[in-house]
Amino acid sequence: MSGKLRNSPTEWVDPDDAPELTAEFFDKGTPMIGDREVSFEEFARAARKAVPIDKIPVMVHIDVDILDAFRATGDGWQDRMNQAMREWMILNLR
Repeated sequence: MSGKLRNSPTEWVDPDDAPELTAEFFDKGTPMIGDREVSFEEFARAARKAVPIDKIPVMVHIDVDILDAFRATGDGWQDRMNQAMREWMILNLR
């Protein structure tokens, strides 16, 4: 008979099974972005960027030199300006 018997025990365990994700597991972790070790703060900033955030249009008065500097960085300058403000907020409003 070449088929598996219904009641035969399974001895094989997948070696790629993920470990249980406990608080202790995460405490032992090293924050990484790609193959680069980063601080927990940098990792948290990157994780927050990955989560969609609602945005609303506002009118803000910004110094011309600051606006010019961000615009000079090309497409996506508004996102970079938003990220710079977010980083300031994280570092200063705890």
